Amino acid sequence: MTITVTPPNNNVSFDTPTIDVIEAGATVEVTAHVTPSAQALTGDYVMTINADSSEVSDSAEFRVAVETSMVWGFVAVLVIGALAAGIAWIFRKYGRR
Repeated sequence: MTITVTPPNNNVSFDTPTIDVIEAGATVEVTAHVTPSAQALTGDYVMTINADSSEVSDSAEFRVAVETSMVWGFVAVLVIGALAAGIAWIFRKYGRR
């Protein structure tokens, strides 16, 4: 059985590495741990997992959310605030002459 995951840059590991036999009509629960790539941007992604063997194949789509640290958001707000304060200071000092 071959299992492929898209997007391909994600790192996926499974709790159960192999399943020898699945009887007809039976189901098996498998847990996948997905780590997004370092270049992934914040947002929602659709992840497709395909399972193929010589007799059958199936796929499942999952919607996953990638979140990043809020530290950079706070840094951006501070930089914008500093720029606004600097521009206000320049206009006060060198305003109409």
